[in-house]
Amino acid sequence: MLTDEKRQKLLAALSGLDADELREAKEHVRQLLQAKVAEKRLQFHVGQRVEFHSLKHGLVQGVVTGIASVNVLVDAGPLGQWRVSAGVLQPVGG
Repeated sequence: MLTDEKRQKLLAALSGLDADELREAKEHVRQLLQAKVAEKRLQFHVGQRVEFHSLKHGLVQGVVTGIASVNVLVDAGPLGQWRVSAGVLQPVGG
């Protein structure tokens, strides 16, 4: 989560950019995010218990059943199968 100080610094830096520079910054942020999610995806393995928050269901717990190129596949029992970004998953237990 961005602190107020970091948010203010970021907005100040961005507001000084023209449209082309903003598009370039957007692409750079997208690439950084992809790299971080890919790195986090490597922390999970099939059979591992995980949890994440769903707007509709609240805290959802399940078991990793597969790891795709973009998402982690999670079996949440009665809540069904989910494709979840590794960025929002947390391991359960330890």
